[in-house]
Amino acid sequence: MVAGWTDQGERERKREREREERRKIAQQRENIIRLRRNIDWASQESRYVFLRQLDSITRYWQITAAPNLRPIFQPGEIDRLLIDCLSCNYGAHIRLGTEGFIDFVSRDGYRDRPELDAEGRPLVLIRTTAVHEAARLQRYKLVDELLIIYDNYQANYADEQTDYTHFHAACAVESVSVIVQFIRHGVDLNVVWP
Repeated sequence: MVAGWTDQGERERKREREREERRKIAQQRENIIRLRRNIDWASQESRYVFLRQLDSITRYWQITAAPNLRPIFQPGEIDRLLIDCLSCNYGAHIRLGTEGFIDFVSRDGYRDRPELDAEGRPLVLIRTTAVHEAARLQRYKLVDELLIIYDNYQANYADEQTDYTHFHAACAVESVSVIVQFIRHGVDLNVVWP
């Protein structure tokens, strides 16, 4: 009989922890939505301010689940922020900055999803992404992390100015598993490295 009460008490404590977790996620989500409302997307400085403010929310994120960024941001907005975070001066008081934002987006489960044609192939393959920007800045550890977010191996995006592709970036950082996936998905191995 005592075991039954113990089990019931444990179940109730578990349910209470889960309710508290959902409440915290909802609260943090609202904080992100509130910050997002203040972004002037045409202003790089406004986006930088947002990234600095977001860092203070995500830096100490003790919640096991992330808030699901897709309903909060348009895909192009996440892409813009991923590129901006690579050049944002976060200042000495911010611990994680770029790495923290990329990790947060990745842990959230956000993955780039290109628009597809009727046969399921990406419509646009010439598009500058954060992968290209990180490679240009020679921040190779971040290239590897960004390739987790840009994980559609049919979409071997080429930089708009240099033709440098995600496959080239994967080769540069020697990410064997990503290289293999691109090959499995039919990447043209004859495309010259710019």
